[in-house]
Amino acid sequence: MAQVQSAFRFVQTGAQIGKIVLSANPDEQVHVVPQPVGVTTRAQLRSDASYLVVGGVGGIGRSVVQFLVAHGAKNLILLSRSAGDLDLDKNKSTDGALFLRELRDMGCRVKPVSCDIGLPSSLTKTLRACENDGLPPVRGVIQGAMLLRDAIFEQMTLDDWRSGLSPKLYGTWNLHTEFSQPDSLDFFIMLSSVSGVVGIASQTNYAAGGSYEDAMACWRQSRGLPGVAIDLGPISDIGYVSTSSKVAERLRKDGDFIMLDEDIVLRALNAAITHPLDSRPQMIVGLNSSPGPQWDANGRSQLGRDARFLPLRPITKTSSSSAEGESSGASLSSLLSSAADTQAAVEFIGSAIATKLADIFMMPVGEIDLAKPPAHFGVDSLIAVELRNMLVLQAAADISIFNILQTSSLAALAALVAEKSRFLQSS
Repeated sequence: MAQVQSAFRFVQTGAQIGKIVLSANPDEQVHVVPQPVGVTTRAQLRSDASYLVVGGVGGIGRSVVQFLVAHGAKNLILLSRSAGDLDLDKNKSTDGALFLRELRDMGCRVKPVSCDIGLPSSLTKTLRACENDGLPPVRGVIQGAMLLRDAIFEQMTLDDWRSGLSPKLYGTWNLHTEFSQPDSLDFFIMLSSVSGVVGIASQTNYAAGGSYEDAMACWRQSRGLPGVAIDLGPISDIGYVSTSSKVAERLRKDGDFIMLDEDIVLRALNAAITHPLDSRPQMIVGLNSSPGPQWDANGRSQLGRDARFLPLRPITKTSSSSAEGESSGASLSSLLSSAADTQAAVEFIGSAIATKLADIFMMPVGEIDLAKPPAHFGVDSLIAVELRNMLVLQAAADISIFNILQTSSLAALAALVAEKSRFLQSS
């Protein structure tokens, strides 16, 4: 591939006989045209158009709305299930009402409407009402609806599944249906999540909705319609994560994601608005591709265990991280394979469990008393998933989340793992 320019020049001479074949070698260096650094097209919105923001009264939604106004928007339609309750005539002292007042003081026409976009009739009725009120045609849509109903899949109810999925699946489809005509929109942007890319054990419903939005963006662009899905990681200063220090700390410790800030989110939004068709339909913002333990193939991070992320793995860290992870996993495996008896194997497994919990809870290993039940240390369903993954990978023991949560003690859990370990069964 490094000789592609010479190959085309040779073809132009007409001297070749037969075909010219270019081979792709991983160590080759090829010429590329670099993208100019620091050259950013500033979004320019129309004052004679309306812009529809779903979820426009929440933390991220308000930031998005302020961005639109700063870039020229004068007519805004804000939809959520409770947006209509925030208007000035009903709650003059709420944060939402004050936010609307600020926008109107800036000369904007703002229409907050309570609407369930998952219901086609509700969305259609709302859009027709806006037209009847004299609002100009909608030229841009930002779909930011979300509803979190977190639970591991084994314990998720059907209602939780539907509730978390519906705003992004049915809501996005209904928005597409309303704005599926060519040239009807300047942009159609979905604020999705990296949970649909990496996968988070407690958010299978939310992740499925995000994956659907990614597919919708590709589908719209393939038909010449604007469509971009921005898969956002956790945001430190606005939105849900910013209100929960416990969640934020957990995400930082996991290492899968880079904590974003409002400025990065708005830069991504600007790019999606200014390049609605010639950009990639899926923008992933916040995945941690820097060197770190998240690339350990035997670790708890999906990045190190899923082959899809191999191209992102830092080359300088790959060998050391892999060797380190393989050494850690092989250590427990070899100990179990060569254990003198079952009691010795139970001790090895108990030590591994204690080390894992100490790492998760950031406490000394000596403070993990194996005579105590998992709940004593705060093991919940999410941590049980991590513990189970470790035991499946390193001890070859097929145990359930229920086994972990209901065991009488960590020592009893170690004994159960030893009983189910294929390393011991084969010895």
